[in-house]
Amino acid sequence: MQAASCTEVEKMASSTRDSRIHALAFPLPTQSRLNALSYLCETLTTAPHDAFFVTFLNINAIQDRIVSLKEQLSCSSGGADDVVDEGSCEIIRSVERYICRASLPLPALDFKGLFNSTVQNVMGAIGSAAPSVRELLQKMRQQTNPVQCIISDICVFRPIMKAFETVDIPRVWLCNSSASFLLFFHYVQEGILPLQEVMELNKNKRIPDTDIVFKEYVLSGLPSLAKVDLPHTPSLDEDSDNEDPFIYNILIDNLRSTKENGDCILINSFEDLEPEAFGALRNLLSIPVYGVGPLQGISSSSLWKEDEECLQWLDRQPSRSVVYISSGSLKLHSDEQVKEIGGAVLADNRHFLWSYRSESAADHDSASARPSLPMDFLTRTGDRGRVVEWAPQSRVLSHPSVGAFLTHCGWSSTMEAVTNGIPLICLPIFYDQFMDAKLAVDVWKMALRLATNSRGVAEKEELRRAFSRLIDSDEGEKLRANARTFQQRSQRAPLPGGTTYNDIQSFMKGLSQFVSQQV
Repeated sequence: MQAASCTEVEKMASSTRDSRIHALAFPLPTQSRLNALSYLCETLTTAPHDAFFVTFLNINAIQDRIVSLKEQLSCSSGGADDVVDEGSCEIIRSVERYICRASLPLPALDFKGLFNSTVQNVMGAIGSAAPSVRELLQKMRQQTNPVQCIISDICVFRPIMKAFETVDIPRVWLCNSSASFLLFFHYVQEGILPLQEVMELNKNKRIPDTDIVFKEYVLSGLPSLAKVDLPHTPSLDEDSDNEDPFIYNILIDNLRSTKENGDCILINSFEDLEPEAFGALRNLLSIPVYGVGPLQGISSSSLWKEDEECLQWLDRQPSRSVVYISSGSLKLHSDEQVKEIGGAVLADNRHFLWSYRSESAADHDSASARPSLPMDFLTRTGDRGRVVEWAPQSRVLSHPSVGAFLTHCGWSSTMEAVTNGIPLICLPIFYDQFMDAKLAVDVWKMALRLATNSRGVAEKEELRRAFSRLIDSDEGEKLRANARTFQQRSQRAPLPGGTTYNDIQSFMKGLSQFVSQQV
């Protein structure tokens, strides 16, 4: 990967002065949100939209990780390009013609800390980057083609807002969650759903998870919600109880600040997937809301080395026979849950591909306290099963051998299942994942929801039933047919005349008019 000096970046930006909007993009440094913002930038800088020049700003810990993995990949295929250290602000020329990647130091947070810290500590560390971001932004405002707008993840609005207070340029916020999740937090932020009542419901273990809640409130655009559908951190110990109030409050503060200081919200979803939620948001919010999903791209920002050989293994498996299993990048399944999943695939001789990191999420190279699967597990499964550290998920889900996806229901994973027409087995772990599961099961009817015990674990027999229902039965065929319906809608949305295409065009038109008034 070839590094470019800041002077070169200015020349690249200057050459686009007449036709392109120069945006500074700042992600939340997690795998799914990094990908979402990267794909958005790719969308805005390539045909058919092709109207932006983007400086993509990472923290050093993330950029170093990406560069290291790209070097390893390049070495394995014949030699690495030079990478030049530019000091406190490294600017790296991307393979994309109109995207440059920059990074800033964040001493309060290394790569391992991103995944082993509490949400509160991570947000505090990101907030400490505000002075560096402000300094870089001021320098970039002095360029021949200055930064003309900011595109950032909505979850970093409050901690990073101080960096943007001194510049009067449009602020665009990307929501990599469902429109329904954003709408739910609008109702909480506005007091229509009292926060205290939500907190009490989440902590009250005497109320059955399946009980419908908030019957007395009018929540236009949302489906009826059971207690288990509410965003929450499962409280299996005393410490986890403390995360809910903080996370709710930071999300509420972010949304309030977005409404007051933002110019528009882009959502990684599309209107044909969540028509009621989009309609309600547009009626209720004072700033424009655009559906820009499904966000997809070709540039890789993977934080772990992807196992390419699993695709060759999939080639040898029967059509629609494989259960793909993954819990995402942030929250791993408990040891007890891992044993139950392993027991289920062994009991029925299932074909499966399991993306499972036996060590901690962050430390790819060292041993961890997390126990691995039993030593004889792969021996007992033979060629019908494969366990990998990190899978190229979008390509896995598009493979004809995959028949079901056992997922934590992170929004990016849910959207990838939608775009590939794959039915889901839902085992949510954290926050918006519970509402994502609700949508997939009860609204889109392309998924099964696993029942869990008092420890939040889906047991072996429950898993076996779900595998059989999706892979072996007529019920699975119906869910698959529904999934394909939404797949077709997702394919139409970005095409000319589709809802996503129209929303992106409307967003660019409004932003261009604002920018032209500043010149």
